[in-house]
Amino acid sequence: MDEMRQAGSNYDLLLTKMDEFIRKYYLNKLLRGFIFLAAALFFSYLVITFSEYYGHFNTFFRSAIFYGFILLNLSLFGWLVAPSLLAYFRLGKQISHDQAAEIIGRYFQNVQDKLLNTLQLKKIADQNPDPKTLIEASINQKIAELKPVTFSSAVKINENKKFLKWVFIPLSLIIMVALIAPSIIHDSTERIIKHNQYFAPKAPFTWHILNKSLLVVQGEDFKLNLKLTGNEFPESVYLETGKNSFK
Repeated sequence: MDEMRQAGSNYDLLLTKMDEFIRKYYLNKLLRGFIFLAAALFFSYLVITFSEYYGHFNTFFRSAIFYGFILLNLSLFGWLVAPSLLAYFRLGKQISHDQAAEIIGRYFQNVQDKLLNTLQLKKIADQNPDPKTLIEASINQKIAELKPVTFSSAVKINENKKFLKWVFIPLSLIIMVALIAPSIIHDSTERIIKHNQYFAPKAPFTWHILNKSLLVVQGEDFKLNLKLTGNEFPESVYLETGKNSFK
């Protein structure tokens, strides 16, 4: 009886160690999923902002881009993050102890067979109503051999650092563009968010009024001094006041 209790206690400890591995296994997948999701989000945002800034799309294309961006990232979340997130909190499907044993066996020599044999022997012991002293003794022996092994150490969370470059590259480009040419980020983002609203194309030049004062006595002539900067310039300039237009 004592041997059976000891075998059960040892087996419970073994399962606890395997559950710790499974939890860390999904934590690792969850972190990696978030990294790839962030990389995809920043990269797609960069492509969209530059495309919209130089393409100046109509409302139909901007709406397609807006909803496409949301759908893309929701799909990636459902593929890269959601399954691991649910499994981590034991709300979704997890790998079995047998599958965990196979994964652990890839990192520790001679562990996979012992783990699988222990799991199989326990199933046989639970299904066999006959005296099972020999089976329990065999289980205890194998568990004793596995005690020094920390299964969760097979999961190397730090290895995810090598994937962070795929986040930092597009993020750095976004920050750099926001500092050097903020209109690319601001204007494009505004037009994408307000995808149903019409935006008139910006003129290829900028007006600069050089007059210090725009006040004039009624009836007197007024000279408006202008300076234009840009890549293209109009052939003539008109000043409109109410219903009147002056060249």
